[in-house]
Amino acid sequence: MAKDEHETEAEAQAFKVVDHRRFNPDGSEKDFEGEKTPLPKTASPVTEAPKPQADPAEEPKAPEKPKNEDLGQGKISFSDLVLSLAASAQIHLGVSPSPFTQQVEKDLPQAAQNIDLLGVLSEKTKGNLTEEEAQLLEVILADLRMRFVKETKKQ
Repeated sequence: MAKDEHETEAEAQAFKVVDHRRFNPDGSEKDFEGEKTPLPKTASPVTEAPKPQADPAEEPKAPEKPKNEDLGQGKISFSDLVLSLAASAQIHLGVSPSPFTQQVEKDLPQAAQNIDLLGVLSEKTKGNLTEEEAQLLEVILADLRMRFVKETKKQ
């Protein structure tokens, strides 16, 4: 094989590095119009040059996530979160049986943690809830706190 043939073959297999940064070293924005060069069809994903960054004026699209309806679930709301934490607190207060054992079990430290979580939610969401959500959270917190006080007095 001649030297010229070897160099041509090596050039065909080599990859070209193209600077796709948006800005020049002096801070001015680059013009990408004349710089785009197509890659050879044999280029692998590892040797492909990076694509130029998208224009910041264009709104990036978030990857599509599976919808709750696709998973057989409805839309989860703030009220659902509050009710879930309240149900957990009731189970730990011994008001409701455990869904796992079907037995009434008391775990006051865990109940206190759930009640405190609801209290944090109440403080952090103050002024950002609908009237119904705020009232639901207030009524549930008052009820759970009263039940917790009664249970701690029993012991």
